[in-house]
Amino acid sequence: MASLNVNDHLITIYKDTLNYVCNMDTCNTLNLSYEQSHNTNLNCSQDTYLGLVRHCSAISNNGNWYAVVKERNLIIWSTSNWAQKSIKILERAASKIFFTPSDNTIIVADKTGDVYSFCVNDDVNSKGILLMGHLSILLDITMTSDENFIITCDRDEKIRVTHYPNTYNIKSFCLGHSEFVTNILLLNDNILLSSSGDGSFKFWKFLEGTCIFTYHVNEDFKNIFSYDDINQCIITNIVTYNVNTDNIIICVSVHNFDGIFVYNCDCNLDFNVRFIQKINCYEPLDFVIHKELLWILNYSNSYLLNALMWNNSSNKFEKLIGSNINKILQIINDELLHKFGDTSVDLTVLSKKYNLKEKIKKKIKLY
Repeated sequence: MASLNVNDHLITIYKDTLNYVCNMDTCNTLNLSYEQSHNTNLNCSQDTYLGLVRHCSAISNNGNWYAVVKERNLIIWSTSNWAQKSIKILERAASKIFFTPSDNTIIVADKTGDVYSFCVNDDVNSKGILLMGHLSILLDITMTSDENFIITCDRDEKIRVTHYPNTYNIKSFCLGHSEFVTNILLLNDNILLSSSGDGSFKFWKFLEGTCIFTYHVNEDFKNIFSYDDINQCIITNIVTYNVNTDNIIICVSVHNFDGIFVYNCDCNLDFNVRFIQKINCYEPLDFVIHKELLWILNYSNSYLLNALMWNNSSNKFEKLIGSNINKILQIINDELLHKFGDTSVDLTVLSKKYNLKEKIKKKIKLY
């Protein structure tokens, strides 16, 4: 599963040996390399879990650092000169990484359900600090802007809100999804948005663990798109764009379906959600929204990366006309189109039932 990051100045695309960076100010591009860790005990084979391969990457909030997980190395570069700062050793394969709001720390969630923290400014290639653990694979993780809480979601349908840095203290659980929780993101300091393999996304008062609204995307597949034979509607990615303080745009992708589904949410009307657009593309590998632009990474014969701009008048994402972004897209697609293979995975395996006692035994053996 490839990863895409965009900020005001950089576009990064990461998959396997491709660690591609484009500077939007200069249109310069490079494929980053790294110095291998000298840890002889490190297992450097690509680590997979249930067929799900995560290519984790993140840009710091201030734009000064870029990090990826390669095999079981957490590698950090300075974006000013692309000098490699350090390599941190991971215990196991990562499923998600992010920089804390202060950019002092990188948080890593791994495939066994553990969460580690790594100091960004520590040049020593040291191991991370174990913060907490789940009994199931972690699929997403985020943090509140004040850094008081870490929020995690896992294969076992749970969303956990944990105090930080005192992570032994759990604040609340957000329970209600009937399948694994694929994504979580904060809309503000009070509201969390989650998506799931049960085909729904939910809004939560996460500090209370209270679900305040649920929207069933799987019903749209039957009622709007006439997909009567759909077995399971797995939401693979969900991102938002704030049109104003009361109105947000929600973009959703579904496993094994082409296109991105766009919804309008009126937060003043008890989270009134309505479908407004289907963006035609191959099943997206990843997509992000930065400011008013929706960036879409997908594997097709004609392009790899595309960008659409939100239009308040038409209430849709539309093609860019006469923009410098088109020049950047042309450069990236010319350089990468034929170097990028298919990265699709079977996410339905995450919903298979398994023995909890066996899971606990395996977890204990790791320590």
